[in-house]
Amino acid sequence: MFLNPMKKQLIKIGLKVPYFLLVPLFQTFLHTSGYYNEKYTAPLSLTTLVCFMGTLQSIAVTLVMEHKTSAWAIGFDMNLLAAVYAGIVSSSLAYYVQVL
Repeated sequence: MFLNPMKKQLIKIGLKVPYFLLVPLFQTFLHTSGYYNEKYTAPLSLTTLVCFMGTLQSIAVTLVMEHKTSAWAIGFDMNLLAAVYAGIVSSSLAYYVQVL
């Protein structure tokens, strides 16, 4: 199948966006981690701070990408279970890896 030029351009842009979002944030984290390691000597409090800042970043990106409020509604169904499961698993994995 042949893609028209507009679709090719969108694919190129779509592949670059995550790179341009993640690399500056990771570099900022690396530059400030030395300061935070000295200020917050307890590893779990630093882990909590990192997880909280990641939450704020995710909320900001989601607000920019999704404008409809109906997409934010979580009912008492499989969507709620998936969100809770993902939060518990990712948080426990982050705690485990950073405490090693």
